[in-house]
Amino acid sequence: MPRDALVREDERQVPLAEGSSLVNSLPFDRIVVRSAGAEHAYTVSQFLLMRLHERVRLLLAHDLEFYAGHRPIDRTAALKALREWSAQPA
Repeated sequence: MPRDALVREDERQVPLAEGSSLVNSLPFDRIVVRSAGAEHAYTVSQFLLMRLHERVRLLLAHDLEFYAGHRPIDRTAALKALREWSAQPA
């Protein structure tokens, strides 16, 4: 598996290929960042490959919106799903 297809969360490496069980287990498939008048869309894999401090900064600034297709996903539900995923054993 290519090295850039893995994300390191604590001491585990998780495959992030589109269609993987991780990507499919989350209630969203796209994250949109709206900041300073600009908009950028990321897949779950792309978002999780960002440096942790950048993801945290975006979360704290409330610049993130979560979507399943074109349907908005409640921010609280999306963040809960990410927390539950990160708490799972490797």
